[in-house]
Amino acid sequence: MFNVKEIFREFDRQGVDYCVLRNFDSLETDNEIDILVDKGEKVKTILREKGFKKGAEYYQYLSIKGDIWFDFKVGYLPYKGFSYKKASEILIRKRKVLGVWVMSLEDEFVHLILHSILDKNAFKEKYKKQIEFLLKKIDRGRVIKELYFKFGKIGKELFSLVEQERYGELLMLRNKLFLRIFSLRDIPSNLIIRSIKLRGLFIKILKDISWIPYKSLTKYLGENKEKMYLNFKKIGIRKKFIFSTLKGDTGLSADLSVFGFREPLNWESYYNFVNKEDIVLDIGANLGMFSLLSSNAKKIVAVEPVKKCLLVLKKNLLDNGLKDKSIVINMAVGDKGKLRLRKDSRFNRTVVVNKDFSGPVYNAKGESLDFFVGKYSVNLLRMDVDGYEYEILKNKIPRSINKISLEFHAGVMGRDKSKRLLKHLEKEGFVVERIIEDLPLRLYPFYTILRKTRLLKKVTHIKENLSIKKVLPLIFSGRNIKYLFLKR
Repeated sequence: MFNVKEIFREFDRQGVDYCVLRNFDSLETDNEIDILVDKGEKVKTILREKGFKKGAEYYQYLSIKGDIWFDFKVGYLPYKGFSYKKASEILIRKRKVLGVWVMSLEDEFVHLILHSILDKNAFKEKYKKQIEFLLKKIDRGRVIKELYFKFGKIGKELFSLVEQERYGELLMLRNKLFLRIFSLRDIPSNLIIRSIKLRGLFIKILKDISWIPYKSLTKYLGENKEKMYLNFKKIGIRKKFIFSTLKGDTGLSADLSVFGFREPLNWESYYNFVNKEDIVLDIGANLGMFSLLSSNAKKIVAVEPVKKCLLVLKKNLLDNGLKDKSIVINMAVGDKGKLRLRKDSRFNRTVVVNKDFSGPVYNAKGESLDFFVGKYSVNLLRMDVDGYEYEILKNKIPRSINKISLEFHAGVMGRDKSKRLLKHLEKEGFVVERIIEDLPLRLYPFYTILRKTRLLKKVTHIKENLSIKKVLPLIFSGRNIKYLFLKR
């Protein structure tokens, strides 16, 4: 096991401003360590140098043996993804205990209470004991003032219940606390939003609160419908599809069950990108959504490595009258031979991993891009491979390929590899016909309102006919995923 304290000593040596959020007295035995930092890049560099690798989430890092997780919050302290307090306000009052920096007594007291209520909806016994211990040590006036400022009268009620050790009743305040995180004292947040006239301010607040409806809808309404009749008119596609889902899929199937669409700008652009002369190679076909959006093509070659997806993929092609002009292949595009793919409950997020990955995997047969292009004479590549696009496209691209629709994962590939791929595409003669920053998931519940009020352009963008030089800064700004449409 790693010497965890050595990691923190390295943080101190390199001037990282951090504090441990919880369980600082059991760092040597706890396998998940939560820390708060003002800036994250130096932390990521140190962890990588110590042999840690990136985890499932953007700010999670896992040791080589898989025995330690570092999960760090950057810039602010969140509860369920929503900002409660700036990191700088907490770090300025931190204290050192057992060789590591931790929160002040007052900040730790408030954090353990809110973490238990808002994040966990339960109080662990060790947290109860620590809260009761801290209650004897804290500046009560300061804590009550903060809770009242953040939550109004509910804050005072919360403190009173803590004093009386009435933990069950504290959990009953959960919804009221969540509401007041997005409120001004006792005025409900929806009234504040209605009172805002400036569009820019409305969008900022909308971004902050929008994860609540998305998560609530997908949690309570996200049970996959076995078969759906999709009408994409509202995203600009005048075509209806029959779509079967995959049981247990928390990705595409869940989003379609709740919202009836995904990636609205990308899907519309792709549908119009395909014409009747195209032979499409759909790499990472998943359940066949993009194969269906390729319905205008002359021929569709759908390549999907996950066997569990194949029956649904074939059924979707059959139900939409595309069986006769489509081929389904259970393989992966990449290096020839055996490939390992990470398992994910979001089946559209399955991705090729290297031999060092220790999590659950699928095994699949791989073949090169040249193999598929040569055998099926394809000219249009459609790719969604979660960061594996560099490995597929890094060699000379067959001359018959004159169109590429690419989900570009700069956040996964990293800056250097992303630059090299774009330069390679330029060298191969491709120009960017269109680059899209699409609607983020958290705003899906608001899509119709945003479109009708013309606010959609405030949270998305489409740029057209750009050189690679002009695309580079766009790739590394805003959200980590962009959608590229290239031609040569």
